[in-house]
Order: sequence, then structure tokens, then C-alpha cells
Amino acid sequence: MCLQDGPTTVWSAGASHGRNAGKKRFEGDGRTPEGAYTLTAARPSRQFGRFLAISYPNASDRQYARDHDKRPGGAVGIHGPQSWYAFLGRLQRVVDHSDGCIVLDRDAVGDLAAVVRKPMPLDILD
Repeated sequence: MCLQDGPTTVWSAGASHGRNAGKKRFEGDGRTPEGAYTLTAARPSRQFGRFLAISYPNASDRQYARDHDKRPGGAVGIHGPQSWYAFLGRLQRVVDHSDGCIVLDRDAVGDLAAVVRKPMPLDILD
């Protein structure tokens, strides 16, 4: 994962993603959204340490799910590891294991939270 200011990368860290490959389409598919979203400032999370919400689903995501008579899901964000495996540190990123979120180690999510103080554009690429 990286933050850019124009063409310059200003921060980067390894991350894990949804356990299933491909773009998130429906609730429970275990995939991470891809596309243009907004990232919010971090909030405390008992389960993840910190949670930065991603504005999934956007209008296109909702329409796609509606067209397929399914729910798009929600509550997708960037967060730290669950407390039961936080001890793995950077090793947690070796395997994509989330239900669709982007997971950083505790130090990296703390660094990201320090930078993201207000809503900002977020592009999630495949």
C-alpha cells in the first residue's frame, strides 16, 4: 500500500487484503473493493486497534449488486490486525486473510492514521 503526492510516493507499507481474488461485488464475498473511494480519518476500534473507513459501496457498487439481486456489503476499511494475531507483526501480511478490508500491522496503521486527518481520495487498484 502506498500514499502518493502526485507522482511521488510519500509513505508505503506491506498490506494484506481480502482472502479471495478479484473486485468486491457482494456482501460476504471475501474480496477487497477496487476503484475510487474516500478514506476517512482513523477511529479507535476494540477489535482492530484503529479503523479507517473506506466509502464502499459507491453508487456503481450499489447498482451492480442491485442488478444481481444481492447486497453490496459495507463496513470496509483499512485497519490493524485482530488482537489475537497482532503478535505476528509484519508477518500477518504474508497471506490475504480479511473479509474484504486492507490490513496493516499495528505500527503501519498508526503511521497511516497520523497522516490521514480528514477524508481524502483513495484509489484501490487490483
